[in-house]
Amino acid sequence: MSTASGTGPSRRAFLAAVPVVSAGAAVLAVAAGCTGSAPTAPGPTASPADVAAAADAHARETALLAAYDTAIGEHPALSGTLRAIRAHHADHARALVSLGLPGVGAGAVAGSGRPNSSAGSGSIGPGSTTGPGSVAGSTEPAGTAMVPPPADGTPTDDTVAARVAALSALAGLERTTAAAHRTGCLAAGSALAPLLASLCAAESGHAELVAAAGGALAGGPATGGTRTAGDAQAGGAAAVTALATMLSAAHAAVYATAAAGGALAPLGAPAQPARSLARAAHDDHRALRDTLVAALRAHGTTPPAALPAYRLPVEPAGVEGSVDLLSRVEDQSAASACAAVSALTGADRELAVDALVAMALRGQRARLAAGLAPEAAAPAFPGR
Repeated sequence: MSTASGTGPSRRAFLAAVPVVSAGAAVLAVAAGCTGSAPTAPGPTASPADVAAAADAHARETALLAAYDTAIGEHPALSGTLRAIRAHHADHARALVSLGLPGVGAGAVAGSGRPNSSAGSGSIGPGSTTGPGSVAGSTEPAGTAMVPPPADGTPTDDTVAARVAALSALAGLERTTAAAHRTGCLAAGSALAPLLASLCAAESGHAELVAAAGGALAGGPATGGTRTAGDAQAGGAAAVTALATMLSAAHAAVYATAAAGGALAPLGAPAQPARSLARAAHDDHRALRDTLVAALRAHGTTPPAALPAYRLPVEPAGVEGSVDLLSRVEDQSAASACAAVSALTGADRELAVDALVAMALRGQRARLAAGLAPEAAAPAFPGR
């Protein structure tokens, strides 16, 4: 059981704003506010707008599949991370096809002119012999076997420049796709919106990974600007419950990120990168908490207060334990935000989607700081 009194001194060294409570304080899991239930998928009778939104999202995913196949074929040395991200896009395409909406998965791969017969059968994936950009009977995307490595294994300046350009193009396409998924999510029905929100978060994470791999500055997720309490939309009990659930998760995240920062405070220079992650996460969750409090008050309800203490999913022991805690907190907070999307509309949904994207990016950064490979740092469906 973790309470504020158990780690008080180091927390105060990190941020004095966290209250000290007795060892007998009430505790809850960090994810206590999350329902863990997945929204019901739209069926074949979904609205024409949702059918079009899902079809557009699928077209974007197949375009990404084709782009990754091209990059892998032209730059086999990049295939490790790119194949893993490509596999996520294959999962995304399958998830959209599995909704069972008419026309989703039919037709051609965007920009390729080739039939996408595999999309409807759910057979898209790394190593697929029928997926977009693949060669029948081969486990490699088209072109991979035809690109010989440099004679001495050392890439030339031109080769490096070409790889950087390819990664920069992929990062740009990921950001564009994330923005389009976000737009689709904000207009979608309650059943489709959480999936599109998760895809927006996933593509935002991919963009950062690919840009970093190319040595470029990572681009942030598309956002709709600053949201104020006055933007709150009229909503029923479900919207208020969803916002309150997100607020409860934010309270817990503020506590947990302070605990991580407190544990890192006395560790000196080697812990500085992790300490920066903890401080940024703490500040972001506090800002989200304050925005959610204002939103709930605008809905005419009393926001739930923070508990005196929360049980942490893992103790922040040293750099490794602290970074692990940070990633878990973001994953659990993301689950709360993703679940809230279906119950929210307008600016409230916009708030939840942007929060989900930010949580996915912070969780990814924490896993990278823990030493995970890029392909292991990004979940295919953040929050789900």
